Amino acid sequence: MKKIIIIFPLLFVFLFSFCESKKISHAQNVDNFSTSIAFFVSVEQDGHFSQTISFPTMEERLSLEKDEKEKYIHELSGKIKTSLFFPYFYNYFSLSALVTKPEYKFGGEKANYILPTYDNQTKTISFSFHFLDDEAYKTYHPQKEDKKSEIEKGFFFSKQKSTGDFLFSQRLKEGKLIGEFFVDILSTNIKNFTTEEIEMPKFVYGYKHFSNKIRSNADCIESDESGYLHVWQSEFSELSNEKKVEIYLLNPNRGNWYVLAVGSVVFVTLTACLLHYLIIDRKKEEKLKQEK
Repeated sequence: MKKIIIIFPLLFVFLFSFCESKKISHAQNVDNFSTSIAFFVSVEQDGHFSQTISFPTMEERLSLEKDEKEKYIHELSGKIKTSLFFPYFYNYFSLSALVTKPEYKFGGEKANYILPTYDNQTKTISFSFHFLDDEAYKTYHPQKEDKKSEIEKGFFFSKQKSTGDFLFSQRLKEGKLIGEFFVDILSTNIKNFTTEEIEMPKFVYGYKHFSNKIRSNADCIESDESGYLHVWQSEFSELSNEKKVEIYLLNPNRGNWYVLAVGSVVFVTLTACLLHYLIIDRKKEEKLKQEK
Protein backbone atom coordinates (compact mmCIF):
# COMPACT_ATOMS: atom_id res chain seq x y z
CA MET A 1 0.00 0.00 0.00
CA LYS A 2 2.98 2.33 0.56
CA LYS A 3 3.78 2.08 -3.17
CA ILE A 4 0.23 3.12 -4.00
CA ILE A 5 0.51 6.19 -1.79
CA ILE A 6 3.76 7.20 -3.53
CA ILE A 7 2.19 6.83 -7.01
CA PHE A 8 -0.52 9.42 -6.30
CA PRO A 9 1.63 12.61 -6.05
CA LEU A 10 4.08 11.46 -8.72
CA LEU A 11 1.34 10.86 -11.28
CA PHE A 12 -0.33 14.16 -10.46
CA VAL A 13 2.95 16.08 -10.89
CA PHE A 14 3.63 14.28 -14.18
CA LEU A 15 0.25 15.17 -15.67
CA PHE A 16 0.41 18.75 -14.47
CA SER A 17 3.89 19.29 -15.89
CA PHE A 18 2.81 17.81 -19.23
CA CYS A 19 -0.03 20.32 -19.26
CA GLU A 20 2.31 23.23 -18.60
CA SER A 21 5.17 22.54 -21.00
CA LYS A 22 5.97 21.41 -24.50
CA LYS A 23 9.42 21.12 -26.02
CA ILE A 24 10.26 23.32 -28.98
CA SER A 25 12.53 22.03 -31.71
CA HIS A 26 15.65 24.01 -32.45
CA ALA A 27 17.15 24.48 -35.89
CA GLN A 28 20.76 23.43 -36.34
CA ASN A 29 21.32 24.54 -39.96
CA VAL A 30 19.39 27.73 -40.64
CA ASP A 31 20.36 29.69 -43.75
CA ASN A 32 22.43 32.80 -43.19
CA PHE A 33 19.90 35.64 -42.89
CA SER A 34 22.40 38.20 -44.20
CA THR A 35 22.10 36.69 -47.69
CA SER A 36 18.29 36.95 -47.69
CA ILE A 37 15.73 39.71 -48.00
CA ALA A 38 14.29 39.54 -44.52
CA PHE A 39 11.45 40.95 -42.46
CA PHE A 40 11.73 40.43 -38.70
CA VAL A 41 9.18 41.09 -35.99
CA SER A 42 10.25 40.97 -32.34
CA VAL A 43 8.14 41.02 -29.17
CA GLU A 44 10.02 41.41 -25.89
CA GLN A 45 8.85 40.78 -22.35
CA ASP A 46 8.90 44.48 -21.44
CA GLY A 47 6.41 45.26 -24.25
CA HIS A 48 9.01 46.45 -26.76
CA PHE A 49 7.81 45.63 -30.28
CA SER A 50 10.03 46.10 -33.33
CA GLN A 51 9.90 45.55 -37.10
CA THR A 52 13.07 45.31 -39.17
CA ILE A 53 13.56 44.98 -42.92
CA SER A 54 16.99 43.84 -44.08
CA PHE A 55 18.40 43.83 -47.62
CA PRO A 56 21.52 41.93 -48.72
CA THR A 57 23.72 44.17 -50.85
CA MET A 58 25.07 41.15 -52.78
CA GLU A 59 28.29 43.18 -53.10
CA GLU A 60 30.54 40.16 -52.56
CA ARG A 61 29.10 38.57 -55.72
CA LEU A 62 29.82 41.64 -57.82
CA SER A 63 33.16 42.50 -59.38
CA LEU A 64 33.30 46.15 -58.35
CA GLU A 65 36.19 48.43 -57.54
CA LYS A 66 36.20 50.21 -54.18
CA ASP A 67 34.80 53.51 -55.55
CA GLU A 68 32.14 51.67 -57.57
CA LYS A 69 31.16 49.61 -54.55
CA GLU A 70 30.70 52.70 -52.38
CA LYS A 71 28.56 54.31 -55.08
CA TYR A 72 26.57 51.08 -55.49
CA ILE A 73 25.83 50.87 -51.74
CA HIS A 74 24.97 54.58 -51.57
CA GLU A 75 22.50 54.30 -54.47
CA LEU A 76 20.96 51.11 -53.11
CA SER A 77 20.46 52.76 -49.72
CA GLY A 78 18.75 55.67 -51.45
CA LYS A 79 16.44 53.39 -53.44
CA ILE A 80 15.46 51.47 -50.30
CA LYS A 81 14.76 54.73 -48.50
CA THR A 82 12.63 56.28 -51.24
CA SER A 83 10.92 53.10 -52.50
CA LEU A 84 10.29 51.37 -49.18
CA PHE A 85 10.97 53.31 -46.02
CA PHE A 86 8.73 56.26 -46.78
CA PRO A 87 5.91 55.10 -49.12
CA TYR A 88 5.56 51.53 -47.86
CA PHE A 89 5.22 52.58 -44.22
CA TYR A 90 3.52 55.94 -44.75
CA ASN A 91 0.60 54.82 -42.58
CA TYR A 92 2.76 55.03 -39.43
CA PHE A 93 3.43 58.70 -40.08
CA SER A 94 -0.26 59.32 -40.87
CA LEU A 95 -1.24 57.78 -37.54
CA SER A 96 1.48 59.74 -35.77
CA ALA A 97 -0.16 62.99 -36.83
CA LEU A 98 -3.30 61.99 -34.90
CA VAL A 99 -1.49 61.12 -31.65
CA THR A 100 -2.06 63.63 -28.83
CA LYS A 101 0.67 62.49 -26.41
CA PRO A 102 4.09 63.78 -27.54
CA GLU A 103 5.93 60.66 -26.32
CA TYR A 104 3.81 58.49 -28.62
CA LYS A 105 4.43 60.53 -31.77
CA PHE A 106 6.97 59.11 -34.15
CA GLY A 107 10.42 60.22 -33.07
CA GLY A 108 9.23 60.50 -29.46
CA GLU A 109 10.21 58.38 -26.48
CA LYS A 110 7.77 55.54 -27.18
CA ALA A 111 7.81 55.26 -30.98
CA ASN A 112 10.88 55.72 -33.12
CA TYR A 113 12.63 54.43 -36.21
CA ILE A 114 16.07 53.87 -37.71
CA LEU A 115 16.64 55.01 -41.30
CA PRO A 116 18.21 52.62 -43.85
CA THR A 117 21.69 51.90 -42.54
CA TYR A 118 24.55 49.95 -44.08
CA ASP A 119 26.26 47.30 -41.95
CA ASN A 120 29.78 46.61 -43.17
CA GLN A 121 30.03 43.38 -41.18
CA THR A 122 26.88 41.66 -42.49
CA LYS A 123 26.92 43.48 -45.85
CA THR A 124 23.27 44.41 -45.44
CA ILE A 125 21.16 47.57 -45.47
CA SER A 126 18.35 47.62 -42.93
CA PHE A 127 15.82 49.94 -41.33
CA SER A 128 13.44 49.41 -38.43
CA PHE A 129 10.48 50.72 -36.46
CA HIS A 130 10.27 50.47 -32.67
CA PHE A 131 7.32 50.70 -30.27
CA LEU A 132 8.53 50.74 -26.69
CA ASP A 133 5.41 49.61 -24.86
CA ASP A 134 2.04 47.99 -25.45
CA GLU A 135 0.16 51.29 -25.75
CA ALA A 136 2.57 52.54 -28.41
CA TYR A 137 2.14 49.33 -30.39
CA LYS A 138 -1.67 49.47 -30.22
CA THR A 139 -1.63 53.15 -31.26
CA TYR A 140 0.01 52.24 -34.57
CA HIS A 141 -1.59 48.81 -34.98
CA PRO A 142 -5.33 49.20 -34.27
CA GLN A 143 -6.98 45.79 -34.42
CA LYS A 144 -9.29 45.31 -37.38
CA GLU A 145 -12.46 43.24 -37.09
CA ASP A 146 -11.43 40.91 -39.92
CA LYS A 147 -7.96 40.40 -38.44
CA LYS A 148 -9.01 38.99 -35.07
CA SER A 149 -7.41 35.69 -34.16
CA GLU A 150 -9.40 32.47 -34.19
CA ILE A 151 -9.97 30.44 -31.04
CA GLU A 152 -10.27 26.68 -31.39
CA LYS A 153 -11.55 25.00 -28.24
CA GLY A 154 -10.43 21.46 -27.46
CA PHE A 155 -10.88 19.20 -24.45
CA PHE A 156 -7.33 19.63 -23.12
CA PHE A 157 -6.19 22.83 -24.89
CA SER A 158 -7.70 25.95 -26.43
CA LYS A 159 -5.75 27.22 -29.42
CA GLN A 160 -5.69 30.96 -30.20
CA LYS A 161 -4.47 31.12 -33.79
CA SER A 162 -3.55 33.83 -36.28
CA THR A 163 -3.12 32.79 -39.92
CA GLY A 164 -1.95 34.75 -42.94
CA ASP A 165 -0.07 34.44 -46.22
CA PHE A 166 3.73 34.48 -46.26
CA LEU A 167 4.58 38.20 -46.26
CA PHE A 168 6.57 38.27 -49.50
CA SER A 169 3.89 36.24 -51.30
CA GLN A 170 1.20 38.84 -50.62
CA ARG A 171 0.20 41.13 -53.48
CA LEU A 172 0.32 44.89 -53.76
CA LYS A 173 -2.64 46.84 -55.14
CA GLU A 174 -1.20 46.72 -58.66
CA GLY A 175 -1.01 42.91 -58.49
CA LYS A 176 2.74 42.48 -58.09
CA LEU A 177 4.00 40.22 -55.32
CA ILE A 178 5.70 42.06 -52.46
CA GLY A 179 8.75 39.84 -52.93
CA GLU A 180 8.95 40.79 -56.62
CA PHE A 181 8.74 44.46 -55.70
CA PHE A 182 11.64 44.07 -53.26
CA VAL A 183 13.73 42.16 -55.80
CA ASP A 184 13.11 44.86 -58.44
CA ILE A 185 14.75 47.42 -56.17
CA LEU A 186 17.83 45.24 -55.76
CA SER A 187 18.12 43.95 -59.33
CA THR A 188 17.57 47.41 -60.90
CA ASN A 189 20.44 48.78 -58.86
CA ILE A 190 22.67 45.82 -59.78
CA LYS A 191 21.98 46.34 -63.50
CA ASN A 192 23.23 49.92 -63.22
CA PHE A 193 26.68 48.60 -62.30
CA THR A 194 27.13 45.23 -64.00
CA THR A 195 25.72 42.86 -66.60
CA GLU A 196 26.55 39.84 -64.42
CA GLU A 197 23.77 37.38 -63.70
CA ILE A 198 23.26 37.30 -59.94
CA GLU A 199 21.33 34.56 -58.19
CA MET A 200 18.28 36.03 -56.47
CA PRO A 201 18.34 36.05 -52.67
CA LYS A 202 15.96 33.99 -50.56
CA PHE A 203 13.15 35.48 -48.52
CA VAL A 204 12.85 35.20 -44.76
CA TYR A 205 10.06 36.16 -42.39
CA GLY A 206 11.00 35.92 -38.73
CA TYR A 207 8.80 36.27 -35.66
CA LYS A 208 10.61 36.42 -32.33
CA HIS A 209 8.74 36.16 -29.03
CA PHE A 210 10.00 35.96 -25.46
CA SER A 211 7.55 33.16 -24.52
CA ASN A 212 8.03 29.46 -25.25
CA LYS A 213 4.23 29.04 -25.18
CA ILE A 214 4.01 30.47 -28.69
CA ARG A 215 3.73 27.77 -31.36
CA SER A 216 3.82 28.02 -35.16
CA ASN A 217 4.16 26.14 -38.44
CA ALA A 218 7.58 27.77 -38.98
CA ASP A 219 10.18 26.06 -41.14
CA CYS A 220 12.57 26.22 -38.21
CA ILE A 221 12.88 27.66 -34.71
CA GLU A 222 15.95 29.07 -32.99
CA SER A 223 16.29 30.13 -29.38
CA ASP A 224 18.60 32.21 -27.23
CA GLU A 225 18.39 33.92 -23.85
CA SER A 226 16.03 36.60 -25.20
CA GLY A 227 13.40 34.34 -26.76
CA TYR A 228 12.34 32.07 -29.61
CA LEU A 229 12.72 32.98 -33.28
CA HIS A 230 10.20 31.36 -35.65
CA VAL A 231 11.48 31.44 -39.23
CA TRP A 232 9.68 30.96 -42.55
CA GLN A 233 11.84 30.83 -45.70
CA SER A 234 11.13 30.80 -49.42
CA GLU A 235 13.01 30.81 -52.71
CA PHE A 236 12.16 33.50 -55.27
CA SER A 237 10.75 30.83 -57.59
CA GLU A 238 8.38 29.61 -54.83
CA LEU A 239 6.82 32.97 -53.93
CA SER A 240 3.64 32.28 -55.88
CA ASN A 241 3.00 29.13 -53.82
CA GLU A 242 0.30 29.40 -51.17
CA LYS A 243 2.69 29.39 -48.21
CA LYS A 244 0.91 30.11 -44.93
CA VAL A 245 2.16 31.59 -41.69
CA GLU A 246 0.40 30.23 -38.63
CA ILE A 247 1.15 31.48 -35.13
CA TYR A 248 -0.81 30.20 -32.17
CA LEU A 249 -0.89 30.10 -28.40
CA LEU A 250 -1.94 26.97 -26.55
CA ASN A 251 -3.87 27.56 -23.32
CA PRO A 252 -4.41 24.45 -21.18
CA ASN A 253 -7.93 23.77 -19.92
CA ARG A 254 -6.80 23.20 -16.35
CA GLY A 255 -10.14 21.88 -15.08
CA ASN A 256 -10.14 19.02 -17.59
CA TRP A 257 -6.49 18.25 -16.82
CA TYR A 258 -7.25 18.09 -13.09
CA VAL A 259 -10.21 15.78 -13.73
CA LEU A 260 -7.95 13.55 -15.85
CA ALA A 261 -5.24 13.60 -13.20
CA VAL A 262 -7.61 12.70 -10.35
CA GLY A 263 -9.43 10.14 -12.49
CA SER A 264 -6.15 8.52 -13.52
CA VAL A 265 -4.93 8.38 -9.95
CA VAL A 266 -8.22 6.85 -8.77
CA PHE A 267 -8.05 4.30 -11.59
CA VAL A 268 -4.44 3.38 -10.77
CA THR A 269 -5.25 3.17 -7.06
CA LEU A 270 -8.28 0.94 -7.60
CA THR A 271 -6.35 -1.25 -10.03
CA ALA A 272 -3.47 -1.57 -7.58
CA CYS A 273 -5.87 -2.42 -4.74
CA LEU A 274 -7.63 -4.99 -6.89
CA LEU A 275 -4.37 -6.62 -7.87
CA HIS A 276 -3.23 -6.52 -4.25
CA TYR A 277 -6.33 -8.36 -3.00
CA LEU A 278 -6.30 -10.83 -5.91
CA ILE A 279 -2.72 -11.74 -5.02
CA ILE A 280 -3.66 -12.11 -1.34
CA ASP A 281 -6.66 -14.31 -2.23
CA ARG A 282 -4.49 -16.43 -4.50
CA LYS A 283 -1.92 -16.89 -1.78
CA LYS A 284 -4.69 -17.88 0.69
CA GLU A 285 -6.00 -20.48 -1.79
CA GLU A 286 -2.52 -21.89 -2.31
CA LYS A 287 -1.99 -22.01 1.47
CA LEU A 288 -5.30 -23.89 2.00
CA LYS A 289 -4.38 -26.38 -0.71
CA GLN A 290 -1.02 -26.99 0.96
CA GLU A 291 -2.67 -27.50 4.37
CA LYS A 292 -5.03 -30.08 2.88
